[in-house]
Amino acid sequence: MELNLKEVRRVYYDGMHNAFTDIAEYKGKYYVCFRNASGHILEDGKIYVLSSEDLINWDRVSVLSTDFDDRDPKFFEINGKLGIVFFLYDTKAHHATGKSGISFYDANKKEFFSPKIIDLKGFTAWRIRNYKERLYLTAYKGGEKEESWKSALFTSNDGINYSYVSTILEGDFANETDLAFLGDSSCLALVRREGKAEGMDRPVLAISKLPYLKWERFPLNLFLQGPMIKRMDHSILVAGRSKKEGETTTALFELNLKTKTLSHKLTLPSAGDTSYPGVVVDEEKQLLYLSYYSQHEDKILPKKVDSPAGIYLAIIKYGL
Repeated sequence: MELNLKEVRRVYYDGMHNAFTDIAEYKGKYYVCFRNASGHILEDGKIYVLSSEDLINWDRVSVLSTDFDDRDPKFFEINGKLGIVFFLYDTKAHHATGKSGISFYDANKKEFFSPKIIDLKGFTAWRIRNYKERLYLTAYKGGEKEESWKSALFTSNDGINYSYVSTILEGDFANETDLAFLGDSSCLALVRREGKAEGMDRPVLAISKLPYLKWERFPLNLFLQGPMIKRMDHSILVAGRSKKEGETTTALFELNLKTKTLSHKLTLPSAGDTSYPGVVVDEEKQLLYLSYYSQHEDKILPKKVDSPAGIYLAIIKYGL
């Protein structure tokens, strides 16, 4: 797969810490969601949602907020409705609450409903993917020891009620996980790890077949955090936080399923606290619209907090 960066646009910047993005196309408009707060982990975190018809001009359509630090919003679609999932973090207790927010778009009011709070048996919701009109949600649960962490799969047919399916990976501080589905109904899970032993900070590729109860697991070769995986026609795109000469960046990779390896394809303008990409594919124009956050412009832009970050849109030409 060939990738050519055409343009990077700053979608949102207000001098605050804006992070953890996703992007969706829904009924002729584009939507970007992210967390807005005073810092990376602070109690004032809330979810912003912007919309655009041209990917140039953006309007804020919703602010979603609970009594906790609201984090890592991700879009999903079910039964013709656009939804958002995010999780609630308790900054006083210094851990996730085990509860998550679900909100759907109200086409009449042109905004998202107040979130409904769901409990996934103590798991932290991270991403939802739709496969054959059924939702598959990845979530993780932490603990004091790295072997007590686990990434799990849940499923739903309405976006509100979820049932546990299986454990994708246990141990090694396994946490954020994204999914991609292949033509034979196989599921690929890309799992972030943060184990302390050498090589344990690299992600795992887990593979399962319907009904996704058992997983084969393959450690990958490159460092990656905030993982995103997207099946293309003849390729598998991966993106997330990378490291280049010790510096963090947001980068794109191609996954080789035969060798179970990642190959670097493109590094985006990015630095510092950065990553958590989302992507929309324009197959007709062969373009990727990739959202992410970064601090690479924090020295030239005004700031309201010590560690500001902006939301960006990369427009990338691809060839398969």
